[in-house]
Amino acid sequence: MANTASGRPAPVRATPPDAGPTAEAPAAEELFGPRAIAPQAVLANAVEDALRPLGVVVRRGPLSPSRVRDLIRTAPRPDGQG
Repeated sequence: MANTASGRPAPVRATPPDAGPTAEAPAAEELFGPRAIAPQAVLANAVEDALRPLGVVVRRGPLSPSRVRDLIRTAPRPDGQG
């Protein structure tokens, strides 16, 4: 990754800078290869892994803070108390 004059990494562009305003951005698979995972799926897996001790299973998104609280409240507890 190239650095800018300020020493910070240069931003990654989805399209070439000379592509113009009508160029379509490539799909994640084109940018990162066939094993690219959608960010929402990554977040859902991370939340489910973190909350596994509480019995939380994430079936759909999006995952807002209130949705995560609802998942925790309604999760069947592994010890059978929920």
